[in-house]
Amino acid sequence: MPHMWGCFKNNAYAFLKNSPAIFFQVIFIGMIAQSCYYTDFTVELLLILNYFVNVIE
Repeated sequence: MPHMWGCFKNNAYAFLKNSPAIFFQVIFIGMIAQSCYYTDFTVELLLILNYFVNVIE
């Protein structure tokens, strides 16, 4: 799990921090998560977490 989280974080973090469009964030999260062998359930959790991060910021 830590390896897959690192894979996801390294590929997604910078893009998510600089992207103004949640639509593109969802697409890229899905693509990156799929390439890192996440399950659909994990992807859903990450999308929810990303939403709250954006709301807080």
